[in-house]
Amino acid sequence: AAGKRAKVLLGGMHKEGTDVKAMNFVFGRQPQAGEAGEIYMKMLEFYDIDFDCLLAETRGDLGGKDGTGNYFINMYSNGMAVHLEKLIIKNCTFKRMVRGFIREQGSNYKIWDNVLIEDNQFFDCGYYNLKAGGYPWIAGAGTNANSNLYKNFVVRNNTFFDCPFPSFFSEAVTKNFSTWKGGSWNITFENNTLVNFNTRGGNIFSMRNISDGSVFNVKNNLIILTKQDGDARGMDFRGADIQKTMDMGD
Repeated sequence: AAGKRAKVLLGGMHKEGTDVKAMNFVFGRQPQAGEAGEIYMKMLEFYDIDFDCLLAETRGDLGGKDGTGNYFINMYSNGMAVHLEKLIIKNCTFKRMVRGFIREQGSNYKIWDNVLIEDNQFFDCGYYNLKAGGYPWIAGAGTNANSNLYKNFVVRNNTFFDCPFPSFFSEAVTKNFSTWKGGSWNITFENNTLVNFNTRGGNIFSMRNISDGSVFNVKNNLIILTKQDGDARGMDFRGADIQKTMDMGD
């Protein structure tokens, strides 16, 4: 009512020794003894929130050592299967997410039916290690061929300023299976501004094998590399690494 925005601090308010004590949202959970099945989520939505990790450090801050290993959302490597109907992140700001933004991992499947990331600002994120971020902005779904994070995935009207990550989208699962079962991908990436999203040779799309029937809509994005006069360091950024489609089987 007062026109103020909510602020969420993902740790980063103190150190233990030299380690920043950062925190992440945890996507899913570890199974209890004898437990199987999936975690089914109807919706996960974030609106009008400023997220920060105050003391998180980049490789540059630490003089060449790896930065703070924090994310916005992470998950356990042995986490349960996850099926999420809707993920919305809208009109939020994110600062000092150093190792990645969303990281899925593990042997159980992960399915997202609909994702909308729109009208957000991301700045001063990344540069975890020598190759930029520790993980892509959206790290793929692990090693299960039934996974699909990209059934209907929209990234629109966002600004990324000084957020060096290896790629925006990455999916490694199809490299581990001769037959893909998770279904096709429908990805829209439009009207975004990226300033120094990666200066070390990364791609927006890092998906050498894509599922048969997939559609990528990429349009009206402004991509900028910039540095001060006299800075002799090379700058290199690529668009996509997509080489072949993968049969989805029966």
